[in-house]
Amino acid sequence: WARALERAAAAAERLPWLYEAIALAGDVHLGIARQAVDAGRADEGAGEIDRALASYERAARIGASDGDLLAALAECRLERMKLEESRGGQPAEMFTATLAAADAAAAAHPDAARPHTIQALAYLARADFVASHAGEDPTALFERAAALADAALRRSPGDGEAWRVKGSAFADLATYLYDHGRDPSPAVTLGTTALERALAIEPRAVNVHNSLGIAYWDLGAYEARVGRDPLPAYRRAEACFKRALEIHPALFFALGNLAGLQYSIGEAVELSGGDPSPALRDAIASYEKVIALRPGHPLPYSNLSAVHLALGRRELTHGGDAGECFDTAVRLSRKAHEVDASYLLAYQ
Repeated sequence: WARALERAAAAAERLPWLYEAIALAGDVHLGIARQAVDAGRADEGAGEIDRALASYERAARIGASDGDLLAALAECRLERMKLEESRGGQPAEMFTATLAAADAAAAAHPDAARPHTIQALAYLARADFVASHAGEDPTALFERAAALADAALRRSPGDGEAWRVKGSAFADLATYLYDHGRDPSPAVTLGTTALERALAIEPRAVNVHNSLGIAYWDLGAYEARVGRDPLPAYRRAEACFKRALEIHPALFFALGNLAGLQYSIGEAVELSGGDPSPALRDAIASYEKVIALRPGHPLPYSNLSAVHLALGRRELTHGGDAGECFDTAVRLSRKAHEVDASYLLAYQ
């Protein structure tokens, strides 16, 4: 990285009008930022993104009609916005700046799909943030994200990322609708259709398999809520999470989703008169793998405690020995509290 920055700086000094060299420095800083963020060094990542933005903005003052450069600037602003969200906030001005940068890129290159995909990603990030933080209805934001993905697809029908963004917008909308007592089925249908299209283009896209699994899980949960059989949707969700893990066995969020889904399958089987124990034991095995990957997070311990509690109740009502299950549940709840004393689920 250091050598690349030296060469870019030397080229820009020799030829001040060569904005590509200045933009190259932005690419390097953005690469450093992504490495830092992936390693958990968010503050370092934010500083490097800010340096990348400064380089791209300086280059854009010279190459103001270069659509690719302007798209790189917009994408960098999007990364900064998403990083701030991961730290617990998302200033509205970052969202607005990302949209403005993508607008400029689209104006410079009207036939390009990328600026519209960047805007769709920005709307999706904003919608997810509003859904979980602001207490407002994010439906219009999700729908705008999908519409912008459609704009990208009109320009590039084979754009796998645009299909993914469209599918994720509807899948995340489905989650919001379910969480607020509304029917997610239409959004699930739109989301799964788009995500399947994305997988046809990029079959090994693990995040798409995971998003597809979440959409089917939401559908199954809604089916259970209204008195219908959730297991067909749950089984489709299970296949999606397992496929993601076949591709990337250490994928933390897919493994956690699989564990939670297996618990839901156990509940559904028990409500239909069956034995939930096999599904609950599957959930235990999955949560133990999650803990091995992230031993410093309280949630897997708390969730695993709930599974042992459910298994203990099953043993208790069917003449088995529930003591070991209950003892394990208490131990895991205490471990969650030990990891994070503020974690309220541990007390519950």
